[in-house]
Formats: sequence, structure tokens, C-alpha cells
Amino acid sequence: MLRAVVDALMRRPWLALVLALVAEIVIAVVGQPDFVLGDPLWYAAVASDLARDFGGVFSPAETHPFVMRVGLTVPVALFYKLFGVSTLATNLYPLIAALGVTVVVYAAAPTPRAKLIGLALAVFCTPLLSSATVLYADLPCAALMAAAVLCLARRDRPRGAWWIAGAAVATMAAFLVKETALWTGIVWLY
Repeated sequence: MLRAVVDALMRRPWLALVLALVAEIVIAVVGQPDFVLGDPLWYAAVASDLARDFGGVFSPAETHPFVMRVGLTVPVALFYKLFGVSTLATNLYPLIAALGVTVVVYAAAPTPRAKLIGLALAVFCTPLLSSATVLYADLPCAALMAAAVLCLARRDRPRGAWWIAGAAVATMAAFLVKETALWTGIVWLY
């Protein structure tokens, strides 16, 4: 029975991707913890302020470093505008980042077998799924960095300039989320 399912998924790896994404969404929504005090609360407070008064947040007197992580707080502020302030709206961005990591794993794998193994590892990766339920900058930054590295790996394909442009946009977006995105500079140099 299991062998038949695996064979069916090997013939249609896109179906495995869809099932993996749905499984991650269900696990993340069902596993929502209570709101975490500390950094997630700071990010949520900045995003809430941005949703109410965009210009007031960027005053010259504001020196908190989390205010400058606009790649994290601005999307969360947009979710607050669209869906209201809630734990689920706060953690929607990390969930999207976790789904992005899964899509990059799928896209980077060269064979259907490798795609299935990568998807299984992503779905059963406890740190990935637990990070998808809490608003930290690390997972969205890592997802964008992974997308940048994937784009750089495909620079020799047709329309290579577009892949390089995509890598540049993803690297800049990752930097706006968290400054550790500078580590992709090593890949750029290579």
C-alpha cells in the first residue's frame, strides 16, 4: 500500500508538493501556541504601530533596531490591515516563509525521488514547523536567502539575467528582514 502511494507520488511530484504544503498549513494552524513574549511581541507591536500610523513609527527619536526590520514588520502590518490583529495574522508571515522553504526544497531537488525525500524532511522537520508558528525574523530571512541561492544556482539556465535579478531581489528582501542575510554574499562571490 505504502509502495503504491510512493509510486503514485513519484509520477506526480507536484501532487506531493501540494500535499506537503497542506500538511504544513494544518500543522501550523492547529499547533498555534499562545503569544510569545519577547522578540515576537516587539515585532508585533511595531507592526501594529505601522498598521495604525506608518509615518509615526519612523521618527528620528526611534532607535530600536526592530523598527528597522521593515522586511518583517511591514508585511505583518499589511496582514493586520487585511485580517485584523490576531495571533494567526501575526504568525501568517512565518507560515508563508515555511511554505517558501518547502517550495525551494522541491524546486532544488533534481529528481522526483529527491523531491519526495526533501518534502518528507520538510513536513517532518520539527524546527521548521515550530518556527512557522512564532514571529521571529530568522525563518522569513532564511526562506528569502534560500530563494536567492536557488536563483543563483540557476543563473546558467536560459534567461539567466532574470535568475540573477531574482537572486538580487531576494537577497535585498532578506537583508530588510534581518541583517544576517549578508551571509549570502559568500554565495554571490562564488
